Formats: sequence, C-alpha cells, structure tokens
Amino acid sequence: MRKRTESDVVKKPRLTRVIAEREYRLVSRNGKRQRVNLKLGKPRPFPEKTSFYCVYQIEGLEEGTRIGRIGGADTLQALQLAMQIAHIELINTPAYQEGRLTWEGDLDLKLPADDSTVLLIRKVAARQGRPARAPSRPAPAPSRPAPAPSRPAPPPSRPAPATSRRGPAVSRPPRRLPRSDE
Repeated sequence: MRKRTESDVVKKPRLTRVIAEREYRLVSRNGKRQRVNLKLGKPRPFPEKTSFYCVYQIEGLEEGTRIGRIGGADTLQALQLAMQIAHIELINTPAYQEGRLTWEGDLDLKLPADDSTVLLIRKVAARQGRPARAPSRPAPAPSRPAPAPSRPAPPPSRPAPATSRRGPAVSRPPRRLPRSDE
C-alpha cells in the first residue's frame, strides 16, 4: 500500500466526518425555493503531521456542489479558514450577488469575514435595498499587555474624605480627656 502524501490530500479533498453544518435558502430565478447546505469536516493533520487541513462542502447551488480544503497551523485555524473560504465562495455566487441566497432572510450569512468580505456584503445589500448589518467577524488577536511603568505612580495629592452613614467626615478638634489629678 502506497503512503499518502500531502499532494494526495491537496488534489482529492474528501468530506469524511462532518462536525458542523448550516442550511441557507436559495430562491431560483423561476421563484422556486431550495436549500443550500454548508458542511465543515473535522480538521485532519497533513501526512507530515506538521499542520492541519479542513474540508468544506457546499451543496445545492445552481452551479453544482463545491468542495474544497484549506490548511492551517493547527485545527482551530484550519476550521476558521475553512469557514472564511466557504463564506467567500458563497458571496461570490450569482445567487448571492442577486440577493437570492440568504440565511434566515438576511444577506449576512453569519460566517467569519475579513474587511474585504464585509465591503462586498455591504455593496450587495445596498444594491438590493436591504439593511447592511455587520457580518460576523473572528475575534481579534489578543494584544500584548501594556508594559509596566518604570517607577511607581505618585500618591494622590490629598486623600479623599472618609464617609459614614451620616455623610462626609467633619474635622473636629481633639477631645480633651480629664486628668486624674483634677
């Protein structure tokens, strides 16, 4: 039996174990409603086991079934990139461009989108006279924490007055205690 190589994976993507799917609505040019299904496969390692890939499949489009795969540094990146690529493929279909492909009646397909995808969605929404809602976006990468100050901050110029149930504290002269010899 021949050992699988990375080129085998690249040439022949197969959707094996589906881990997520979403159903979209497509209205054909003659007015018939049909389903478009997006399926995402479980990310798998490339044969060299240094990175991962995720297969996606789009069924029900007028152009036929589309299947593709995308690689990432780890399983999460491969899955996220597969959602983004599938999103780009869906919004570049004639059905979407004509406003006939929606999710729950909305042009926002609720998949991760980069800035250029967001602009395209807004253009299509404007052409269709629909509100352009902000599409789902991946969470931003965590930023580095701010460096600690080199010296401690100076104390406040004057302390805040203490408060009690009766209101702010009032400054009173110290009470004089009686002397024992008086």
